[in-house]
Amino acid sequence: MNGGSLTKKVKFFEYSYQPDDAGGQIATPVTVLETFGKVKSITSSKTLEALKEGLNQAFELRIRMRKGFTPKSHYSIEYKGREMVILKVISDEESSKEWIIIIANRES
Repeated sequence: MNGGSLTKKVKFFEYSYQPDDAGGQIATPVTVLETFGKVKSITSSKTLEALKEGLNQAFELRIRMRKGFTPKSHYSIEYKGREMVILKVISDEESSKEWIIIIANRES
């Protein structure tokens, strides 16, 4: 992977839940990792799968592997100010240097 192609800023986060005064819970986003990646729109069976799940506009996100970080399916991703969900995480078997993550933004 050419480092110069990693030009899109993305943030991985998960939610922490704290009790509120009314007996409910308040969800607070907690940043796990901010990094740069390569993002491209995809059209394939993954897009159809995303549409079935009430999601739209699927993307492929590629980031470098790093010690201490493994993308998890419960993480959310912020890209261009929108919250994205992870549909699938794949490690690049050929180079073992990058994660390939299929993401989609949830319809509002």
